[in-house]
Amino acid sequence: QLSIGDQITFTLALKACTKLNDYQYGIRIHQQLSLKAIEDPYLQTSLIHFYMQCHNIDQADKIFSTMKNKTVYAYGAMFK
Repeated sequence: QLSIGDQITFTLALKACTKLNDYQYGIRIHQQLSLKAIEDPYLQTSLIHFYMQCHNIDQADKIFSTMKNKTVYAYGAMFK
């Protein structure tokens, strides 16, 4: 499991990729995350938002459907 600092770093990096429309770097970040880390709802929501902004709805939906505890923010990211 990632430390709180790592979770924040990955979340902010994904947000930067989303703002810059840097699809390739965002995918690299996603690939670096362990399966345990991807279970973090903040990281999952950031990944959903990233993939939706990059028009990869299938990948966003895949992450959303695996979320155990869907938050209002996750729903918002899916329907943005």
